[in-house]
Amino acid sequence: MKTSVYALEALNEDFHKREVDIDSPDDDEVLVKIVASGLCHSDLNVVNGISPMDLPAVVGHEGAGVVQEVGKLVKGIKPGDKVMLCWTHCGRCEQCDAGERSLCEHWPAWNLFGKRPNGKKTWSDGKAEYSNFLSQGSFGQHVLVQESGVIKVNDDADLVALAGGIGCGILTGAGTVFNTFHGSRVGSSIAVFGVGAVGAGCIMAARSGHYSKIIAIDLHPARLQIAKEIGATHVINGRDSDVVAQIQALGGVDYAVEATGVPKVMEDAYASLKRAGTVAIVGIAPRDKKFALPISDHMQFGRKVIGVALGSAHPKTFIPFLIELYEQGRLPIDKLCKTFPISQINEAVQAMKDGTVIKPVVVF
Repeated sequence: MKTSVYALEALNEDFHKREVDIDSPDDDEVLVKIVASGLCHSDLNVVNGISPMDLPAVVGHEGAGVVQEVGKLVKGIKPGDKVMLCWTHCGRCEQCDAGERSLCEHWPAWNLFGKRPNGKKTWSDGKAEYSNFLSQGSFGQHVLVQESGVIKVNDDADLVALAGGIGCGILTGAGTVFNTFHGSRVGSSIAVFGVGAVGAGCIMAARSGHYSKIIAIDLHPARLQIAKEIGATHVINGRDSDVVAQIQALGGVDYAVEATGVPKVMEDAYASLKRAGTVAIVGIAPRDKKFALPISDHMQFGRKVIGVALGSAHPKTFIPFLIELYEQGRLPIDKLCKTFPISQINEAVQAMKDGTVIKPVVVF
């Protein structure tokens, strides 16, 4: 069938609208008409080449839409259902069996290389085939997604509102707090470095939990103001001369989340910890980047560094949980979002780069 996409055809260029053909769904796939999609920094990492992708490509991976057609092996999802989209996993490997869907052994092949598990690309214009990003490509009007990446929501769900990061950015941040730090004590303290969607998800989850001190660090005053509105008890501008000293003056923190991908910030997040504190590295950096830590701190202070993939979340259960928090008013993602018509996707990208909008949402 014919559809349209907003495609990236060369690095560091704008998205361009293209008319394309899309396949019918394979046996385990779902064809979804996109209503809205969040714009995530991971999408920009494809644009600037940090995350390599075979071009032309359709990025976007926080889609929300309506099911049009399902493959013959798909169960529990039918045409007309409203759905949220997320990354896919096999459900059968050692990691999936252990409950670690975000560490699925097939995750890279199924989500990062631009092809579906059947080896095909999703769209074609007769001259070129178009890669999809994170098993979606939700900057396309119609997408094909494996069943494991499709989460049914209520018939009265506001898909435009839910597209504001629940499928990736908010999921990653909130999941880091709820899932990865699940052993945190009542009254724990946390520092969040970078108030994008991931950092905001951390702050909202910490506020909804039992954290007594929530410190937000960012370079943009507008983002720090939003951080206060969604639950930060303290805010620090990262341009200040000694962020670590300011955090340690507040007593240090039990937990830190590094959501910028900047090696120096990773070091600062580590140095902000109390004894036995834990820093979660969540931000994406180029593969050749490294950061240095004092070895003695691990031995003398018991500090820990962990990597977190996608909030350690199982989308089929965690996304409905986040939606419930949103409906209760405990996950105020509306404060982060600004909607743009899909025709203004390049303006949405610029707003994210400028820091004026935390979570742009493009609407078809």
